[in-house]
Amino acid sequence: PAAAIDGSTWSSDYGAVWHLDGPADSTPHANTVTFNGVQHSADGIAGAAIGMDGEDAIRTADSFVWTGDSFTMSIWSTRAPDSDPTQTLMAYGSSSAGSRILMNMPNAATVSFGFPGRSLVTAPVTNIGWHQWTGVYDDAARTLSIYQDGNLLAAANASVSNLPLTEATLRIGEDFGDARFAGTLDEPRFSAATRSPDW
Repeated sequence: PAAAIDGSTWSSDYGAVWHLDGPADSTPHANTVTFNGVQHSADGIAGAAIGMDGEDAIRTADSFVWTGDSFTMSIWSTRAPDSDPTQTLMAYGSSSAGSRILMNMPNAATVSFGFPGRSLVTAPVTNIGWHQWTGVYDDAARTLSIYQDGNLLAAANASVSNLPLTEATLRIGEDFGDARFAGTLDEPRFSAATRSPDW
């Protein structure tokens, strides 16, 4: 790929990478985010991160549309103890029923990844403290997979291929107005490809 020889850090199928020390996307796609609410700077897994209080959200523009049928989303998080049970890590798509993909914490002991009505949920797992969560949809194999810190937690077949989206947004710490995250988030990434577990 060009990234191997032209000095760039990210290959073209990286849709976005945010270090959350500001709104800028580190990839050439320049998918800047908007901070909604009153987040605060916090120590992250790699430099600065964003502290969320359960009322905030981080959003891209509606023109954030990925190309390709497979995708990977990844984020580091440390969840606030005694916060609301259901919290969102990342959501992509629109508010229309069935037109989004979602990685969230349905409760204080599990993580979910997939499409509305077609989600994969882990067995009970620790989601308090710093962990990296990675969700992978492989269109060729029609599988969903969830990883914690590079370790496979769950995988299953998926009956859906691509989402019929012409306009979309990516939400960090929010599911289109609901289930907002309380804790600290860092290094969210989105790629229009299947990535390795430790991406």
